[in-house]
Amino acid sequence: EGINHNYGGGMYIDNSSIVVLNSIFKNNKAKERGAGVFVENKAKPIFQNVVLMDNEADNNNGDGGAFFINDSNTKLTLINCTVIRNKASDGGAIRFDDDAQFVSYNSIYYQNTTKNNKGSLNENFGFNTSKVNINTFINNNKGTISNNIIQYFAQGTNNRYVDPMIEVGGFKLLSNSPAINAGTNTLYGNPTDFIQKSEFDVRSSERI
Repeated sequence: EGINHNYGGGMYIDNSSIVVLNSIFKNNKAKERGAGVFVENKAKPIFQNVVLMDNEADNNNGDGGAFFINDSNTKLTLINCTVIRNKASDGGAIRFDDDAQFVSYNSIYYQNTTKNNKGSLNENFGFNTSKVNINTFINNNKGTISNNIIQYFAQGTNNRYVDPMIEVGGFKLLSNSPAINAGTNTLYGNPTDFIQKSEFDVRSSERI
């Protein structure tokens, strides 16, 4: 928390397949790219049950409030993550190279903002890619984006544009949140004590 670097305020991942579990990246800053996490050089990290909140890449020219994915040989996977209130010049949530791969299940992207516009899913805003929209991105075999809540944009498979109803200033869901029991458990088989519900929530785990 509260780390300030040029690249990768919270974490810098280079040519690694690290798995990050049950973590919070909060209030990190980057002067240039990837306030939360910077990923490059064939890295293929997996983030599961992770919160990235209130991170900021320099609002004048910094890219990637939560993540910056730097080159075509990288792949970022997010499962049951919450990505909220991150800021950047471009890519309030994520800024990634045209050919980088991106996989996201059961995650929330909400109130991520950019200098250019709101945190939506197109080339200049919350998710910054040169593809026209997320369906084009998926159809070009660059990723799987399913069962998420994404502010301003609802393309992909079973993705929704709704208010996830998160507590003010925090990251926990309110009791009447539409994200509860709204995820898919196909990634996990038959869950036992991970989350005791018929389906996974669209969010990070209660265990954080």
